[in-house]
Amino acid sequence: MSSTNKGKAGSQIDLQLSIAKVQKELNTKILNLCDRWKDGRIIWYSPIEKTSFKEFWDNSFWEGRLSPKTESFWEGLKRPNDFEDFWPKGGPHWDGIAVVETSTGDKTLLLIEAKAHKSELKSDSQAKEDSLKTIKNRLKVIQRKSGLIADVDWTKRYYQFANRMAFLLFLQERMVKVAFVYILYANDPYWEKKDETTVANWENAIKKEREYFGIKEAFLRCKSIYDCIIDLNTQEFAKLKKAIIENLKCLK
Repeated sequence: MSSTNKGKAGSQIDLQLSIAKVQKELNTKILNLCDRWKDGRIIWYSPIEKTSFKEFWDNSFWEGRLSPKTESFWEGLKRPNDFEDFWPKGGPHWDGIAVVETSTGDKTLLLIEAKAHKSELKSDSQAKEDSLKTIKNRLKVIQRKSGLIADVDWTKRYYQFANRMAFLLFLQERMVKVAFVYILYANDPYWEKKDETTVANWENAIKKEREYFGIKEAFLRCKSIYDCIIDLNTQEFAKLKKAIIENLKCLK
């Protein structure tokens, strides 16, 4: 088993290179998503080189650390005590975990999902038998409490967004300050011929996803769900696109 989780192409390496090469620009884009964050700073816990670009999931997520030597991202946040029965093993692998800390010391946990092409939004649950039954039950509770469309099977079509939204709402219900951020890379050079996704393509794809769940703008604001589109064809992220292209050359 590899000791590193360094990506090769697509959203995985895009996010890793964003943090390594253009973190200031990325942080600014994220902080501008919410007025409360604008004077804040972002502390990244993954994916970073210090922890071999590994991702948080299952126990490591609830512990808040990928190594015994690192500080838990739960420090200063209210971690729930009743998480053990919430979700079966094999839960979300978080593409990124960060914390926004404002000038007053207020902290918000950021649950981050990165995508590099529009088809990446779609997925079905791969859980088996008992786990799938548990997941469906959890999602039905979320559907009922959130007031979203009840006759849609959340384990189908956009399951990845559904399970991440379930975690977000579970934490918010327990008074954790937390937000979900989609980091969507437009004009990714690896996908430009396979599944070209421009800024307009992303906006249309996200609109369809939200319509599937019956999500309105007011719900997004209330639940702190944000879209952060990174256009790799802009001067602001030219350095990042160059790094992505150089990385692709190494794969040949």
